[in-house]
Amino acid sequence: MLETLILASFSFFNTVRVVSYLPQITRIARDPNGATAVSYLTWFLWLCANGSTAAYAGVIIGDRALCFVSSINTLCCSIVLCLTVYKRRRWRADAFRLSSWQPLSAYQADTMDIPPRLPDRGPPPG
Repeated sequence: MLETLILASFSFFNTVRVVSYLPQITRIARDPNGATAVSYLTWFLWLCANGSTAAYAGVIIGDRALCFVSSINTLCCSIVLCLTVYKRRRWRADAFRLSSWQPLSAYQADTMDIPPRLPDRGPPPG
């Protein structure tokens, strides 16, 4: 009886945990500011913890269910981490481009919610 309850609890909460990654992934994908609220260290630790649990379950104790669930969690953590790296690099590149002296077109300004710059009159002084 207790074993059945523990298995049901494990199955339920790990299913919910896998589904709970989706809102985080969606928020990162939509974040226009480089996903600055996401902690690399935290997600990397979760990735390593899930990965080592998958390896332990698969190699040491031979528990295929635990190995599978932990592998899925490792994959989800990897997606969050890779998407965050991508968004931050893209955000930095966009910030660098915006800091240049080149004027923005009206279209660029509209898509980035930035007021258009004055027309280009050559390089900046100095």
